Amino acid sequence: MKQPRTGFLTLFEALHYCESGWYLKNPSYPVWILGSETHLTVLASPDLSLVSKDVYDQGSTATVHQAEVEFSRLSTDQDTNSGFIQCAKLGELLISLNIPFTDQSLADALKQLDPENFGVILEEPFLQYFFPGEMANRRLAVQNFQIVHYNGLEKSNLDNQVRYQIGDAHLLDPTEELLEKEPVDQNPIHRCLRTKWPTIRIKWKTGRTPSLN
Repeated sequence: MKQPRTGFLTLFEALHYCESGWYLKNPSYPVWILGSETHLTVLASPDLSLVSKDVYDQGSTATVHQAEVEFSRLSTDQDTNSGFIQCAKLGELLISLNIPFTDQSLADALKQLDPENFGVILEEPFLQYFFPGEMANRRLAVQNFQIVHYNGLEKSNLDNQVRYQIGDAHLLDPTEELLEKEPVDQNPIHRCLRTKWPTIRIKWKTGRTPSLN
């Protein structure tokens, strides 16, 4: 599947009717179509760090996401997503990801990834070993960013004037989430956005939450 330029998030996922896949939640540009029961609106952000180009041409090295997909494909028990592969499959995995290796480098990797000689490789150590930069970037993911929402229906805007709604978004870290005292906003647009950013909190410039309908 090819990474789209524009993503798609839907309130129906928050209601457990369906789920948008990884590519729809992670387009190559920070623009998402938002779906409600009756209408489609648009969310965008000027912050390009919210997305990453998932380029994977033949002959190029894969991204972390593609490594996760291939690792899962070779996992011992795909039905339970066991999170490990047999050591004997490491070479096959590296070939599928276009990661070059020699017999010696493969042996060195196995020593690092299976130091106890259990015969299996866990997913997290594999990703840390072969994709240290991207894994570090994940830990330093953006926490604050601006968002812009557009609803083209006059009746859904204040005073029937169609306008962009600008908000400041913040992603809570686990500690902040535990200490948060205010109830989580259950407005449809916030529920929709939490399908991608589970801990997102938004302050809208106008003080009025935009409508998805």
